[in-house]
Amino acid sequence: MSCLAMDPRIIALEKSRYRPPRPPKKKPPNGFIPFLLILLLLAAAALHARQSHAGVFDLPSFLEAGQWSFGVEPEVIISNGTGAGINFKPRFGVNNNLNWQAIIGTGTGSRKFRIGAIADFEWFPDHEKQPGIATPFMVKYSRVDDDGVLAIGVMPLLYKSFDGEGGRYTPFISFPIGWDMRSAKVTGFTQVALGSLFKLPTMEKFKYVLEAGFNIHQSHSYISGGFTYYP
Repeated sequence: MSCLAMDPRIIALEKSRYRPPRPPKKKPPNGFIPFLLILLLLAAAALHARQSHAGVFDLPSFLEAGQWSFGVEPEVIISNGTGAGINFKPRFGVNNNLNWQAIIGTGTGSRKFRIGAIADFEWFPDHEKQPGIATPFMVKYSRVDDDGVLAIGVMPLLYKSFDGEGGRYTPFISFPIGWDMRSAKVTGFTQVALGSLFKLPTMEKFKYVLEAGFNIHQSHSYISGGFTYYP
């Protein structure tokens, strides 16, 4: 048995049968290219816009005290007067229950300028099996045609993060309600918004968003997306 084990022909045969394991092929992050295409289309549409509206966007990504972020949100309106616009959204974490977010947006056509603020109160954090529950309060002033429109509302928000293929996802649902005040006339509005944030493991400082809003009463439907930078 010892002579057989030392036979060089046996050793050569065993070496010829050995194949080292191949390293796994690196794949692009799941969904990365489709989301980039969506963002480019939304940004292009924003250059040919008539009106715009700010969505839920990155509110489910609650910041800790002292943290800040900066988001870019293109949006396309698909009902009650189609159009598009783009919003810039800096955000700051005040404490464990409150974030402040500013809204600065522009477009072309009937609605060219808007500015506002959101006070985002998180009552229950997104932790382990518990979903996050928040009530962002919004105040926004817009120029529509030749009139000023003041919108006041609240966006009850439910969200939950989980790890999935290609990254970390945070789906959310919100029911924005409020009032538009224009030329001494007050009109109530109601929407439902569905969407998700996602974070790629190779891009730690960015989160991406895809969202759809649906008109329930005196509002409009829209599709939005964008990204947020976290330093």
